[in-house]
Amino acid sequence: LTIANWSKDAYILMPRRDLQQQYRSSFDGDLRLVQGRSSMPCTYQQKELNRKVIQLIETGGRVPQPALHASCSTAPCMNVRPPKRKQIVEECTSGGSKCPYNSMLDEACKHSVVVANNHSFYYGSVNGNLPKRKVMVVDEAHNLAPLIRELMAVNFVINRKVLDTEFIGLKTPQQFVNWLKFDEQFLTIQNDKREEYLAKLEKFEKAGEGTFGKQAIVKIISERAKTTLEFTPAYIGGAAHNFFFDFADIVVLMSGTVYDLAQFCNPLGLKVEEVYLKRLSSDFPIANRPIVMPRNPNLDLSHAKWDENVSQAVLEIKRIMQHHKDVKGLLHAPNYRLAKQLSEALADTGRVV
Repeated sequence: LTIANWSKDAYILMPRRDLQQQYRSSFDGDLRLVQGRSSMPCTYQQKELNRKVIQLIETGGRVPQPALHASCSTAPCMNVRPPKRKQIVEECTSGGSKCPYNSMLDEACKHSVVVANNHSFYYGSVNGNLPKRKVMVVDEAHNLAPLIRELMAVNFVINRKVLDTEFIGLKTPQQFVNWLKFDEQFLTIQNDKREEYLAKLEKFEKAGEGTFGKQAIVKIISERAKTTLEFTPAYIGGAAHNFFFDFADIVVLMSGTVYDLAQFCNPLGLKVEEVYLKRLSSDFPIANRPIVMPRNPNLDLSHAKWDENVSQAVLEIKRIMQHHKDVKGLLHAPNYRLAKQLSEALADTGRVV
């Protein structure tokens, strides 16, 4: 926030909504939050509701959380192709009405510091509602690359079981697009879902090899009467700039988990020579954060040896718990299955949740 206030023209981004609220409750200043579409009610063809919502937005009031089916995330203008979308938007904003979502973005951008979560900023940038600013601060920046990959992933559901042989020869995104357009796939889509299907297909075709690679990364899930195709982007470097970094002159990426600069920069399309790295030491004295190695450093708890050695691990954990019998502790496990296994094995201590 110090950097943002210095610039008097900044975006601050973070991965979660609760961190946004933390910024608002912890700091003073000319700061305004940007929220996602699901936080704004859709007031299409509801002029009186529109008037009340816009008044709350413009005065900085808290807009009541709408039901999902009544929010801007499920509005009639969503998931339709441009001609239809334009028609709905014109109807929505006729007679002086304003879109609550767009109004929220416009109002936030009148303030010197805009605080947004990564999702809400991405959708604001896609819709062209966000102006360029002097500084962008990205908190927890190690989350950005996987988030962009997730946001740009696209899936198509075909309401029939597709045989593996039907995918022979399909490699490039365009080949999959052509196949998805065939009647054998398109006619399985419900009538009221076809516009959404075509809009998504158009978006996938436009992204093409530049995003999804010459050989599409596709996961195919076949069920009895349904087949799902999930496409994951191969390249997100351009997207990181188009949807985030290009919206500021200076970008400050903050993270506690930048282990290697090149490894951090490459997925985001950043050139190492154009990035300045500043490492800060921990605020906590070393004496307050010791790392104590186990008595048996050769205990192999890898996936292959887990079942063989987990009983020894449980004995070691119980010894540590006994040593620290008057304090709380936190035990990390690689996944839910192993966490459950440890929890059951430690149930007799009466201390495990």
